[in-house]
Amino acid sequence: MLMSREHQDRPLKILLVNDASTSSGGAEIMSLALRDSYRERGHEAMLFSSRALYGKPPVLADHTCFGSTTPFRQVLRVANPSAWNEIRKVLSRFRPDIVHVRMLTTQLSPLILPALRGYPTIYHASWHELVCPTGLKMLPDLRPCGYSAGVECLRQGCLSKLAFPLLLLQLRLLRHWRSGFHRVVANSHYLRSRLCEEGWDDVADVEVILNGVPV
Repeated sequence: MLMSREHQDRPLKILLVNDASTSSGGAEIMSLALRDSYRERGHEAMLFSSRALYGKPPVLADHTCFGSTTPFRQVLRVANPSAWNEIRKVLSRFRPDIVHVRMLTTQLSPLILPALRGYPTIYHASWHELVCPTGLKMLPDLRPCGYSAGVECLRQGCLSKLAFPLLLLQLRLLRHWRSGFHRVVANSHYLRSRLCEEGWDDVADVEVILNGVPV
């Protein structure tokens, strides 16, 4: 079980983690909605993100680290030392009962994953970032991609020669540290099938929970 009956019977301390927290973009809006909904239900919920601006300010997370939308972002995607350092501080102070990770590969980087060891952690997949360096699992001509990440990403024109080694390294780090996830939740059955094809069900149960909307 992800948490004990004792935890389930009392308000929880939940740390949500997402690359960004401006009120634009699906994962950002869902992360903010989840945080607010947890609070409405009596839980203590916090959101951690980078300070990168995707859309209009403000950044709405409770705790933040460095982020960038400049070309330097390609380096941050592989290793963001600020994300690693700041999330360690948050974990030490907040001591969450559960960590709910959404997007992490456009700003926060796999470097945060070792810091999460020892905490029950859910990865909530919004797109194909665990198995595809573009996150889309789609070729430039919009056909579904049937290749595993590797040299075909370069041959098919999905990645530039500059981004190719960086983002392949990112995927290797994700796989290296993936045992830190206790559960994986996909937001569609199609996404679940792609994650299982790449072996993510060997590490954790992969379940489907469709995105909800306010009633």
